Amino acid sequence: GFSKIVNEMKSNSSDSDYLGFTLHSLNLKSKDPGYVAFRPVDQVKGDVLFEIFGGIIQSNAESVKSTDTFKVECTRVNLPVGSGRVRPGLFNNFNEESKSRKGIVVIKNNDNLCLARAIVVGKAHAKKDPQYKAIRQNDAKRQTNKAQKLITKSRVQIPVEGAGIPELEKFQDHLKKYNITVYNFNSKGRDVYFEGGNTDAKFKINLLFHQGHYNVITNLTAAFACNYFCEACHIPYDHKGHHRCSNICPCCQTTSPPCTLEHKGIVCPLCRRHFR
Repeated sequence: GFSKIVNEMKSNSSDSDYLGFTLHSLNLKSKDPGYVAFRPVDQVKGDVLFEIFGGIIQSNAESVKSTDTFKVECTRVNLPVGSGRVRPGLFNNFNEESKSRKGIVVIKNNDNLCLARAIVVGKAHAKKDPQYKAIRQNDAKRQTNKAQKLITKSRVQIPVEGAGIPELEKFQDHLKKYNITVYNFNSKGRDVYFEGGNTDAKFKINLLFHQGHYNVITNLTAAFACNYFCEACHIPYDHKGHHRCSNICPCCQTTSPPCTLEHKGIVCPLCRRHFR
Protein backbone atom coordinates (compact mmCIF):
# COMPACT_ATOMS: atom_id res chain seq x y z
CA GLY A 1 0.00 0.00 0.00
CA PHE A 2 0.89 3.67 0.35
CA SER A 3 2.85 3.11 3.57
CA LYS A 4 5.10 0.58 1.86
CA ILE A 5 5.95 3.10 -0.89
CA VAL A 6 6.78 5.82 1.65
CA ASN A 7 8.90 3.54 3.83
CA GLU A 8 10.82 2.25 0.82
CA MET A 9 11.67 5.80 -0.26
CA LYS A 10 12.75 6.70 3.27
CA SER A 11 15.02 3.67 3.50
CA ASN A 12 16.78 4.72 0.27
CA SER A 13 17.35 8.29 1.48
CA SER A 14 19.97 9.88 3.70
CA ASP A 15 19.17 11.87 6.83
CA SER A 16 19.79 15.18 5.05
CA ASP A 17 17.45 14.42 2.11
CA TYR A 18 14.03 15.99 1.54
CA LEU A 19 11.08 14.03 0.11
CA GLY A 20 8.06 15.28 -1.81
CA PHE A 21 5.12 13.31 -3.26
CA THR A 22 2.51 13.79 -5.98
CA LEU A 23 -0.62 11.62 -6.15
CA HIS A 24 -3.15 11.77 -8.96
CA SER A 25 -5.76 9.57 -10.60
CA LEU A 26 -5.29 8.54 -14.20
CA ASN A 27 -9.08 8.61 -14.56
CA LEU A 28 -9.44 12.21 -13.36
CA LYS A 29 -7.08 13.91 -15.78
CA SER A 30 -8.89 17.23 -15.53
CA LYS A 31 -8.42 17.40 -11.76
CA ASP A 32 -5.35 18.71 -9.99
CA PRO A 33 -3.28 16.05 -8.22
CA GLY A 34 -2.65 15.96 -4.51
CA TYR A 35 0.73 17.12 -3.23
CA VAL A 36 2.94 16.47 -0.24
CA ALA A 37 5.32 19.40 0.14
CA PHE A 38 9.04 18.74 0.49
CA ARG A 39 10.06 17.96 4.03
CA PRO A 40 13.00 16.27 5.80
CA VAL A 41 13.01 12.49 5.65
CA ASP A 42 12.49 12.12 9.39
CA GLN A 43 9.31 14.23 9.17
CA VAL A 44 7.67 12.09 6.47
CA LYS A 45 5.03 9.85 8.05
CA GLY A 46 4.06 6.47 6.64
CA ASP A 47 0.41 7.45 6.22
CA VAL A 48 1.09 10.76 4.47
CA LEU A 49 -0.05 9.43 1.07
CA PHE A 50 -3.18 7.92 2.53
CA GLU A 51 -4.14 11.34 3.92
CA ILE A 52 -3.75 12.89 0.45
CA PHE A 53 -5.69 10.00 -1.08
CA GLY A 54 -8.52 10.61 1.37
CA GLY A 55 -8.68 14.26 0.34
CA ILE A 56 -8.94 13.34 -3.34
CA ILE A 57 -11.73 10.86 -2.62
CA GLN A 58 -13.74 13.43 -0.67
CA SER A 59 -13.40 16.04 -3.42
CA ASN A 60 -14.39 13.62 -6.17
CA ALA A 61 -16.74 11.25 -4.35
CA GLU A 62 -19.20 10.98 -7.24
CA SER A 63 -16.67 10.28 -10.00
CA VAL A 64 -14.04 8.14 -8.26
CA LYS A 65 -14.49 4.41 -8.74
CA SER A 66 -12.91 1.49 -6.94
CA THR A 67 -11.27 0.42 -10.20
CA ASP A 68 -9.51 3.76 -10.76
CA THR A 69 -5.74 3.76 -11.10
CA PHE A 70 -3.65 6.20 -9.06
CA LYS A 71 -0.10 7.23 -9.84
CA VAL A 72 2.43 8.17 -7.15
CA GLU A 73 5.50 10.25 -7.95
CA CYS A 74 8.22 10.82 -5.39
CA THR A 75 11.00 13.40 -5.68
CA ARG A 76 14.06 13.20 -3.49
CA VAL A 77 16.29 16.24 -3.01
CA ASN A 78 19.81 15.80 -1.69
CA LEU A 79 20.85 19.07 -0.05
CA PRO A 80 24.57 19.92 0.16
CA VAL A 81 25.95 19.81 3.68
CA GLY A 82 28.84 22.09 4.61
CA SER A 83 30.33 24.34 7.24
CA GLY A 84 30.75 27.53 5.27
CA ARG A 85 33.21 28.42 2.56
CA VAL A 86 35.80 25.68 2.74
CA ARG A 87 38.32 25.21 0.00
CA PRO A 88 40.32 22.02 0.29
CA GLY A 89 44.06 22.49 0.03
CA LEU A 90 45.92 21.31 -3.03
CA PHE A 91 48.65 19.70 -0.94
CA ASN A 92 48.65 17.44 2.08
CA ASN A 93 51.80 18.57 3.84
CA PHE A 94 54.87 20.82 3.87
CA ASN A 95 57.09 18.45 1.92
CA GLU A 96 54.51 17.83 -0.79
CA GLU A 97 53.82 21.53 -1.33
CA SER A 98 57.52 22.43 -1.31
CA LYS A 99 58.21 19.86 -4.02
CA SER A 100 55.33 21.14 -6.15
CA ARG A 101 56.02 24.88 -5.92
CA LYS A 102 58.41 26.13 -8.60
CA GLY A 103 59.74 28.86 -6.32
CA ILE A 104 60.91 26.48 -3.58
CA VAL A 105 64.04 24.32 -3.41
CA VAL A 106 63.69 21.34 -1.08
CA ILE A 107 66.68 20.69 1.17
CA LYS A 108 67.30 16.96 1.53
CA ASN A 109 69.39 15.94 4.51
CA ASN A 110 69.87 13.17 7.04
CA ASP A 111 71.70 15.38 9.52
CA ASN A 112 70.95 18.50 11.56
CA LEU A 113 72.48 20.90 9.03
CA CYS A 114 69.39 21.82 7.00
CA LEU A 115 69.66 25.53 7.94
CA ALA A 116 73.31 25.77 6.89
CA ARG A 117 72.52 23.81 3.73
CA ALA A 118 69.60 26.11 2.93
CA ILE A 119 71.74 29.21 3.44
CA VAL A 120 74.53 28.06 1.11
CA VAL A 121 71.97 27.16 -1.56
CA GLY A 122 70.30 30.54 -1.03
CA LYS A 123 73.67 32.29 -1.32
CA ALA A 124 74.47 30.52 -4.57
CA HIS A 125 71.09 31.47 -6.00
CA ALA A 126 71.33 35.11 -4.89
CA LYS A 127 74.82 35.54 -6.38
CA LYS A 128 73.96 33.54 -9.49
CA ASP A 129 76.83 31.21 -8.77
CA PRO A 130 77.79 29.15 -11.87
CA GLN A 131 77.87 26.11 -9.57
CA TYR A 132 74.38 26.78 -8.21
CA LYS A 133 72.87 23.63 -9.72
CA ALA A 134 75.68 21.45 -8.37
CA ILE A 135 75.36 23.04 -4.92
CA ARG A 136 71.59 22.64 -4.96
CA GLN A 137 71.83 18.98 -5.93
CA ASN A 138 74.80 18.38 -3.61
CA ASP A 139 76.91 17.01 -6.44
CA ALA A 140 80.27 15.79 -5.14
CA LYS A 141 79.06 16.88 -1.69
CA ARG A 142 79.43 20.55 -2.65
CA GLN A 143 76.43 21.51 -0.55
CA THR A 144 77.62 19.52 2.46
CA ASN A 145 81.15 20.91 2.30
CA LYS A 146 80.00 24.50 1.93
CA ALA A 147 77.52 24.10 4.79
CA GLN A 148 80.22 22.77 7.11
CA LYS A 149 82.58 25.54 6.03
CA LEU A 150 79.90 28.16 6.74
CA ILE A 151 79.32 26.72 10.21
CA THR A 152 83.03 26.88 10.99
CA LYS A 153 83.47 30.44 9.75
CA SER A 154 80.35 31.64 11.57
CA ARG A 155 81.40 29.85 14.77
CA VAL A 156 77.99 28.30 15.10
CA GLN A 157 77.24 25.24 17.17
CA ILE A 158 74.26 23.41 15.68
CA PRO A 159 72.14 21.69 18.37
CA VAL A 160 71.25 18.04 17.89
CA GLU A 161 67.60 18.97 17.35
CA GLY A 162 68.56 21.50 14.65
CA ALA A 163 69.10 25.23 14.32
CA GLY A 164 66.77 27.99 15.49
CA ILE A 165 66.75 31.74 16.12
CA PRO A 166 70.14 31.91 17.96
CA GLU A 167 71.89 30.15 15.08
CA LEU A 168 70.11 32.33 12.51
CA GLU A 169 71.34 35.44 14.31
CA LYS A 170 74.94 34.21 14.22
CA PHE A 171 74.74 33.32 10.54
CA GLN A 172 73.28 36.75 9.82
CA ASP A 173 76.06 38.50 11.76
CA HIS A 174 78.63 36.64 9.67
CA LEU A 175 76.96 37.25 6.30
CA LYS A 176 77.26 41.03 6.07
CA LYS A 177 76.38 41.19 2.37
CA TYR A 178 73.20 39.18 2.79
CA ASN A 179 69.84 39.64 4.45
CA ILE A 180 68.20 36.45 5.70
CA THR A 181 64.42 36.27 5.96
CA VAL A 182 62.67 33.12 7.13
CA TYR A 183 58.94 32.71 6.48
CA ASN A 184 56.67 30.32 8.32
CA PHE A 185 54.99 27.72 6.17
CA ASN A 186 51.28 28.00 5.34
CA SER A 187 51.08 31.76 5.89
CA LYS A 188 51.66 32.91 2.28
CA GLY A 189 54.54 35.04 3.51
CA ARG A 190 52.58 37.04 6.08
CA ASP A 191 54.12 35.32 9.10
CA VAL A 192 57.88 35.83 9.48
CA TYR A 193 59.89 33.50 11.69
CA PHE A 194 63.13 35.48 11.44
CA GLU A 195 64.22 38.69 9.75
CA GLY A 196 67.88 39.64 9.66
CA GLY A 197 67.32 43.37 9.52
CA ASN A 198 70.25 43.93 7.15
CA THR A 199 68.14 46.10 4.85
CA ASP A 200 71.15 47.53 3.00
CA ALA A 201 72.39 44.09 2.01
CA LYS A 202 73.11 43.54 -1.66
CA PHE A 203 71.82 39.96 -1.66
CA LYS A 204 68.71 38.38 -0.16
CA ILE A 205 68.28 34.86 1.17
CA ASN A 206 64.66 33.79 1.66
CA LEU A 207 63.87 30.56 3.48
CA LEU A 208 60.71 28.63 4.34
CA PHE A 209 60.44 27.08 7.81
CA HIS A 210 58.22 24.34 9.17
CA GLN A 211 58.65 22.06 12.18
CA GLY A 212 62.41 22.46 12.39
CA HIS A 213 63.15 22.16 8.67
CA TYR A 214 64.29 24.86 6.25
CA ASN A 215 63.78 25.03 2.49
CA VAL A 216 64.96 27.73 0.10
CA ILE A 217 62.66 30.24 -1.58
CA THR A 218 63.97 31.24 -4.99
CA ASN A 219 60.84 33.10 -6.09
CA LEU A 220 58.49 34.68 -3.57
CA THR A 221 55.46 35.00 -5.83
CA ALA A 222 55.76 31.40 -7.01
CA ALA A 223 56.32 30.12 -3.48
CA PHE A 224 53.32 31.98 -2.08
CA ALA A 225 51.06 31.55 -5.13
CA CYS A 226 50.48 35.26 -5.77
CA ASN A 227 51.18 37.72 -8.57
CA TYR A 228 52.99 40.32 -6.46
CA PHE A 229 54.69 40.33 -3.07
CA CYS A 230 55.77 43.31 -0.97
CA GLU A 231 58.93 42.18 0.81
CA ALA A 232 58.93 45.15 3.18
CA CYS A 233 55.39 44.53 4.46
CA HIS A 234 55.34 40.78 3.79
CA ILE A 235 52.04 41.10 1.95
CA PRO A 236 51.01 38.94 -1.05
CA TYR A 237 48.55 40.41 -3.53
CA ASP A 238 47.29 39.68 -7.03
CA HIS A 239 46.38 43.04 -8.57
CA LYS A 240 48.27 46.29 -9.05
CA GLY A 241 47.12 48.98 -6.68
CA HIS A 242 45.69 46.55 -4.13
CA HIS A 243 48.64 47.20 -1.84
CA ARG A 244 49.99 50.71 -1.33
CA CYS A 245 53.02 51.56 0.78
CA SER A 246 56.19 53.63 0.55
CA ASN A 247 58.13 50.55 -0.51
CA ILE A 248 56.12 50.01 -3.70
CA CYS A 249 57.21 51.92 -6.79
CA PRO A 250 54.57 54.66 -7.36
CA CYS A 251 55.06 54.38 -11.12
CA CYS A 252 54.77 50.69 -11.94
CA GLN A 253 53.10 49.80 -8.60
CA THR A 254 54.74 46.39 -8.61
CA THR A 255 58.40 46.71 -7.67
CA SER A 256 59.72 46.59 -4.14
CA PRO A 257 61.97 48.47 -3.50
CA PRO A 258 60.85 51.28 -5.84
CA CYS A 259 62.39 51.65 -9.29
CA THR A 260 65.44 53.89 -9.45
CA LEU A 261 65.23 57.22 -11.24
CA GLU A 262 67.40 57.20 -14.36
CA HIS A 263 68.41 60.17 -16.52
CA LYS A 264 66.26 62.46 -14.34
CA GLY A 265 63.12 60.88 -15.79
CA ILE A 266 60.52 62.54 -18.01
CA VAL A 267 58.20 65.32 -16.86
CA CYS A 268 54.72 65.48 -18.42
CA PRO A 269 54.12 69.07 -19.64
CA LEU A 270 50.40 68.81 -18.86
CA CYS A 271 50.17 67.23 -15.41
CA ARG A 272 53.78 67.93 -14.38
CA ARG A 273 54.08 64.38 -13.07
CA HIS A 274 57.47 62.68 -13.08
CA PHE A 275 57.82 59.43 -15.04
CA ARG A 276 60.80 57.08 -14.76
